[in-house]
Formats: sequence, C-alpha cells, structure tokens
Amino acid sequence: MASVKLNIIVFLVVLFTSYSLSYVPPCITMKRLSNVPIISSWNNNSDFLYNYNSAFMPTINDSDGVALLVRVQNLSNNSKTIYDVGPSKIALSRSIDSTYLKYTYITQQDIIIDTDREYQSIGVEDPRMVLFNNTYYLLYTALSSDSHGLWRAQLALATCQINCFTKLNWKYYGPLFPDVFWSKSGSLLVHNDTHRYLFFNDSNISIAQTKDLIHYDLSSSLLLRTRSDHFDSVLVEAGPQPLKLNVQFITKMSDTTVESHQTVPDKTNENDQTSSTNGEKNSLNEPMDQQQTDSILNKVNNDLSSNDTSTKDDSTTSKQKADLSTLPTRAYLDQTVVPILLQGMSQLARDRPVKPIESLALYLQQNKEKYGE
Repeated sequence: MASVKLNIIVFLVVLFTSYSLSYVPPCITMKRLSNVPIISSWNNNSDFLYNYNSAFMPTINDSDGVALLVRVQNLSNNSKTIYDVGPSKIALSRSIDSTYLKYTYITQQDIIIDTDREYQSIGVEDPRMVLFNNTYYLLYTALSSDSHGLWRAQLALATCQINCFTKLNWKYYGPLFPDVFWSKSGSLLVHNDTHRYLFFNDSNISIAQTKDLIHYDLSSSLLLRTRSDHFDSVLVEAGPQPLKLNVQFITKMSDTTVESHQTVPDKTNENDQTSSTNGEKNSLNEPMDQQQTDSILNKVNNDLSSNDTSTKDDSTTSKQKADLSTLPTRAYLDQTVVPILLQGMSQLARDRPVKPIESLALYLQQNKEKYGE
C-alpha cells in the first residue's frame, strides 16, 4: 500500500514539473512613443479637463489621416472633489502630422454628440465607430435620470455621411432598445451585406442582429455572463468592434473584479425585457450555461463562414467553418496586449479565480495542441 502511495506521489510530482517546464509565457514588447499625453488640458491641447475613452475613427478621403473620438468632461460648477464632474460629451480631434502623436486642439466647437436630448441629458460615453459603405455608424452610451434620480444607460446610435466633423451633419436615432432599462457599450461586427452582429452591455454581454445597421433584433440569450469568484465577477463588457482576420474574428473584452463602494443603479427592472420578433421575452440578465454559449458561438461562426457574400462570385464563397477557438496564436497576440476570444472567454478559468493575463496563458497552455508550443 505504501508503495502504491509513493508511486502516486512521484507521478504527480513528475506531472506537475513537466507541466510547469513545458509552459512558455507569451513575449510582448511595448514601446513608449511619447512621454506626454496626446490629448490633454495639461498638455494645452484641450479646453476640457478630462479627455479619455478615445476611439479610432477611420477616414474616407484621407488614407493617411487619423481621427479620434474623445469623451470630454469638465468639473461641475460647485465641485468639491475631482469626481464632481459635469455632463460628458463626445468630441472629434484630427491628427496634424504623420507621427499620430499630435492632434487638433479640442474646443466646444468640436463636440459632435452633446447632451441636448432628454435620453442623454447626463452625458454620453463609450464611443465606438464603424465605417461601412461611406457611412459612419457611431454607437455610444446615453445617460439620463428619472425624477427620483435613478440613472439609466441606453445604447444609442448616430450616423453621418458628409462633413462628419460638424455636429449638425450627424443624424440621431436615439436608443436602440428603448424598452430595455440598462444597455451600453456596443461592439458592431459587419461581416457582409447580410450578416451583422451587435455585442453590447456590461453586466452580461447580449447579442442583436441587424439588416440595415439601424434597427436591431435582440437575441433571447446571452453570449457571456459574469461569474462569481472569478476575474470577471463584476462585469464583462465588449470593447471596440471585432477585428476580421480571414474568416475568423476576435473582439476585445473588458473584465473586472472589484469591490464596489459606489451606489450602482438597480438594473433588474420590469422594463429589462423587450419583445423579440417571435413574441418571446428577452431578459438581459438571463443566465446561460456553457452548452448554450457554445451553441450560440457555433451558430454565429457557421453563419459567418458558410454565408460569406463578400465576393460577387458565388462559386468562390468560402465554405470553411470559422472556429474562433483556432485563431492563430501570433495573430491573436499581435492585435493588442490581452485580446480575449469569444470562445476562449467562455472557457477561461472556470475552476479557480485567476488574473486575466494568467487566464490567457492557462487557456493557451490547455489548448497547446491547437496553437503549438
């Protein structure tokens, strides 16, 4: 019996040692391009005290030009701390040289999304821009409050085609889901003329589909949800629009584990459900197990790969199934510091609390047969 126990212990030691030695952490090199902020009141290139939540805006007629959507904000009139801020707005700033480190000075005239509508009277944030067929689609979070002071976030849309650096040329469509009490942070994937998906929200990530990029049908299930005792226990939130790599896609997720000391609006509300096209009720807080998550991911991937109409010749349409979990490691790591695959996110660290970068390493190690050493 003692011999059996000894053999088991030796086996476990060897197994653990070989596992640890075989793991090679990813190597990421980052280089600081400037010692000062590119847009800041401190650096004397903005009238606003706070300049953050920037998002890239592709340019139509200038292939070398870069524009940034910037959330700007000042302190309130009677502020006592640096957190007593006034309404946030979204401004546009353009690069003025080839280094992309210098941008035009931001003033009130550069505001394109203001607080001049009831549904965004408190502020606007989370700008995400998509350019499709020479039209800009700007998704952003609109904030308002009711008579009792309860804050409400709604994912809103604005579009523009001509001279988009002027506020008056933007067309507002308002909240995309007016019957949903809390919705924000939209990440739009435009695959082709027929397959477009919207990932949004921050407590759980929901999915919607659209045919015209204006009207959206909400799915009855969640793509991802928060998990207790994990690094994503407070929120999971879609970042900028997913990047297309051949027939595969990645999207950057924000994930947070914090102990909140702030008053968080109650997002569980009778208006948190909206009717879908088939008459069902869609709850943005409905839990979803792993099997349901994988089923939705497979459907999205299969739709994208088997119905790719990006080429005019139907005979050349790709029939290869796009599997997000097989995205090459090099492309996966080169996009950003910690991009997280949709499929990978559903598999990371289910059994123990870990940090995001450790989760990525753990996932790659567990799937090294797919990615290679």
